[in-house]
Amino acid sequence: MSGRVTIFLTRKNDDATTKDDIISISKRADNCVAFTIKYRPGDGSQTRIFYLGETDTMTYLSSIFKSLDYDTDPFDKVQVTTAIHPSIIYDVPVLADDDIRYRVEDMILTAMRAQVAYVE
Repeated sequence: MSGRVTIFLTRKNDDATTKDDIISISKRADNCVAFTIKYRPGDGSQTRIFYLGETDTMTYLSSIFKSLDYDTDPFDKVQVTTAIHPSIIYDVPVLADDDIRYRVEDMILTAMRAQVAYVE
């Protein structure tokens, strides 16, 4: 089984109805080079499912991370959860640092490539 990655984009909001935007990435079972990406907006609109290769998946994520500082309705935290790492939460401004963003992207890429077995 391949590694799974989930990214939660959180806005500071006192409104309990506001939910996180969630991006889930998993390797397609029928294709060894493609990934299934599910994007669920926190506003309740429909979930989007699309398929990208490894390079395009990483470009997609990198462009999101780089754009967060320029969002006019900004997220304040990004939580990265993978099948092989502890869950880590970042303040959005920290991801503007290239070194930190590259480390996050490396962690995601490693998890996407990992073959993971779940045991008890």
